[in-house]
Amino acid sequence: MAKKKKQGHYCRVCGERKANEKFSGKGHAKHVCKECNALPQEKKNELQLLNQISKIAEKYPRSGKDWELLEKYSKNKKYPEAMEFAQMILGMSSRCSWEENQDNEEDEDDEFEDWQEENQYEDLFSETIAFSEVDEDLKDEISFDIYEITKDFILKKGYIPEEKDKQKIVNELCRDVSSLLGDELMPDDELNTLFDEILKDVIENLEQEGIKPVSYCESLLVLETERLQIRKFVPDDLSDLYAIMKKPEVMYAWGHGFTKNETRKWLNRQLTRHRKEGYGYFAVISKETGKLVGQAGLLKNKINEEDVVELGYIFDNLYWKQGYCMETVKTIVQFAFNKLQFDNLYCSIRPNNIPSIRIAEKIGMTKVGEHTILYRDKDMLHHIYILKNNNC
Repeated sequence: MAKKKKQGHYCRVCGERKANEKFSGKGHAKHVCKECNALPQEKKNELQLLNQISKIAEKYPRSGKDWELLEKYSKNKKYPEAMEFAQMILGMSSRCSWEENQDNEEDEDDEFEDWQEENQYEDLFSETIAFSEVDEDLKDEISFDIYEITKDFILKKGYIPEEKDKQKIVNELCRDVSSLLGDELMPDDELNTLFDEILKDVIENLEQEGIKPVSYCESLLVLETERLQIRKFVPDDLSDLYAIMKKPEVMYAWGHGFTKNETRKWLNRQLTRHRKEGYGYFAVISKETGKLVGQAGLLKNKINEEDVVELGYIFDNLYWKQGYCMETVKTIVQFAFNKLQFDNLYCSIRPNNIPSIRIAEKIGMTKVGEHTILYRDKDMLHHIYILKNNNC
């Protein structure tokens, strides 16, 4: 289990642990209290250095790296208070330090950078330090950040972080903490183990709140039948989708097979619909083979200037006459009426598309009119079919 977090929040500038209300929203994330955030940038830099030196002063025994840092701080006349403090710890006099280093003043000052705009910190040093070497207070703060970041990830993304997500979170966190340390924080086995432990805590706590976190693959699943999984598309589906949509016999309602670029645009539209509306065309996957057999779903459209929700279905000709389309369409209709509470569903079908007309009629749709779609400078007549939700 992860360590219990101490009360309050740690300020990276003054080095004090303060109540949460002493931090603004952005300040809380950056570990800078309101009082320190209001200081001039030069003062913030020096306070951060003083905080670093104080931590080293409290250490016993000190590591070789600690002594090297004290030597470096003691030579930086840009921040005189921090320089004198480091000199005091080293047992050096200010006069001696001045005489020894006056020839190198310009080069040494250049080692220390000012804060960037919007209170972002530059790394002051180029040393590296492993997570296992940082002090316990900072480990507590990092633990808290990992908990909040992973919880936010699950709630926003809708799935448990995978290994690549974990590495991204850890690397970004290390970059943020590096400016606090003044050194580059490197992830190690201890940090990775801590992340895994905290992730388990997050999942357990969310489950206690009635939220069941799922894996990435599970998060994509929308519906399923006895033989099929109906899930959201992902960018990696492009190749399999193109293998279907490039066939003129599959895309005969459009009058041509799609190019790869046209398929990519089609896929991107579905990804956008999923994100904005929660539905669109879905990938239909065979449970037996794991292969993409087609696509079907719902999309907002206009028919004769009326806003409607249209039912669409396109299946690979390799899987025609196996009942996959009917199995999928029935399930999506139930989803549309029972889950999404749509009053009606429409289909817009070309008169010569007999297989699609048969599917529409078998699920109870009736023809209610016609309209013309302009596609590639060609007018295409379509029959309009409607299915009403009898539960409304």
